[in-house]
Amino acid sequence: MTNQQHLAALSSELEARLDEICAQVDALTRRELPTLWDRRDAGLEHALARGVCDHVAGAVRELGRGRAPLAELSAEARREAETAARARVPVEDLLATRRLAHAALWEACVEEISASELTGAARADLMKTASRFLFAHAGSALPLLRAAHAHARNALVEDRDRRKELLIGELLEGLPVDTADLGYDLRARHVGAIAWGAAPGLAIQTLAADLGARECLLVADGDCARAWLAVPAGPCEPSLVLPAGTSCAVGEPAEGPEGFRVTHRQAHGAYRVGVRRPLGSLTCYRDVALVALATADPTAATDFVAHWLGPLADDDPRTAVLRTTLSTYFAAGQNALAAAARLGVNDRTVGYRLRRIEERVLGVPIAERRDELALALRLHALAAGDAAMR
Repeated sequence: MTNQQHLAALSSELEARLDEICAQVDALTRRELPTLWDRRDAGLEHALARGVCDHVAGAVRELGRGRAPLAELSAEARREAETAARARVPVEDLLATRRLAHAALWEACVEEISASELTGAARADLMKTASRFLFAHAGSALPLLRAAHAHARNALVEDRDRRKELLIGELLEGLPVDTADLGYDLRARHVGAIAWGAAPGLAIQTLAADLGARECLLVADGDCARAWLAVPAGPCEPSLVLPAGTSCAVGEPAEGPEGFRVTHRQAHGAYRVGVRRPLGSLTCYRDVALVALATADPTAATDFVAHWLGPLADDDPRTAVLRTTLSTYFAAGQNALAAAARLGVNDRTVGYRLRRIEERVLGVPIAERRDELALALRLHALAAGDAAMR
């Protein structure tokens, strides 16, 4: 095989690992660039995740074709640069996401080449060619991304709608803002919301009607929208039917400028939970507040689940039955008879399963670790996509 054929084979192996590589880049950016995630901006997070994955996929594709320099950015990368500019993300932070992506991609290249059947000069040649490709690809991509960010930043000054987004960013940072420029009453009772999917704008309109909002401040960005609704006094319990293929996360009512920020933070916390659920879900902060708090640090949440569930987190049918039983037992107020009725089994079966959890898995009485176990079960269900246990 020629070196180009070896490159094509390497590209195919990397393409099969795209989800894994993108997840690694996401973890790297959260660890190395925490200020990007501290903004609690769902639209920005969405754009960064999609932009980085698009970049990695494009690099892998061009590797197989042997074409390193980029002539222009993809549409996804341009949208990412525009979103980052609107969120006032420094261009160096944006470029750092690409450098981390290339670092993760290079590690994957080394792993694949090392695991291949190539030896000696052939392996060295492929390693050298892949390294040169990634350097050349980064060398062409970074200036294009920098230019796109600068262009978007300059356009903000001239665009009234984007000017509104800048004002909102300043307000969320605690800076004084002229409400006349904002076009929204900051003295109101606010409900923050984030919608994403097929029709986010329509979802926000539907939510506004459901809550009887008299004003709506909307910031839309492709398939993600943030909003603040000025709602009347009284109960605030969303019960709407969302547009097909669209999800929504909702904060609690809060008043004044500080309330504007608080309800948005709550909506973003609900979004962190809702984005892991199937499209079409309505996620209210009041229902997921504890899980939202725990998932603010994904790495810590993963460690928490591993520590408290231990073998109970294993991915096999018998262990899944034990998790379901324990979760149902907690939901039933630690009443084994009520849990048995919900599960459709005998109460002695529930008792046997609980004893098995205590003796063979946990090593301590369930009652002593009730709070930790209940939260760990909910976090595990969220990560596993098990809607029934969330």
